[in-house]
Amino acid sequence: MTKWKKNKKVEKEGVIYLENLVNNHGSIFREVPGDKDTGIDGFIEFVDSEEATGRLLAVQVKSGDSYYNSEKKKFILYPDQEHLDYWKSYTLPVIVVFYSPTEGCSAWIGIEEHIKNLKYHNKPLLSRIEVNNEGYNKVGIDLDDLKELYGYEV
Repeated sequence: MTKWKKNKKVEKEGVIYLENLVNNHGSIFREVPGDKDTGIDGFIEFVDSEEATGRLLAVQVKSGDSYYNSEKKKFILYPDQEHLDYWKSYTLPVIVVFYSPTEGCSAWIGIEEHIKNLKYHNKPLLSRIEVNNEGYNKVGIDLDDLKELYGYEV
């Protein structure tokens, strides 16, 4: 019998969380089917005044309590070279969205900004990605902030 392992359930929880967040914002989330996921889990298309803008962000979702350090209130990811190279070469801006199902909290980081920060501080690109969750509410992602950051205001 085919199994649906717990890690698949947790991965899907993160994608559903993001899809609901985007939907509640009035924008569009397009999930990449799991069998075709090569480092991008989906795309956010921003909608303004009920008009689809064609302005997209590529999203990698990291869902699970293993990414969240509740004592430090940080999400932590150790990217491998293959994913980092893939995200760097992507033609759309790539963000990583973190979600902790137990804590019900989330945060995000832009890959391009993360890499620029590492280079500025002369750190290796394979350094861990840390996103501080302190000060975030239970929904640590503001889509209007993302739109503004990436110049997607209409």
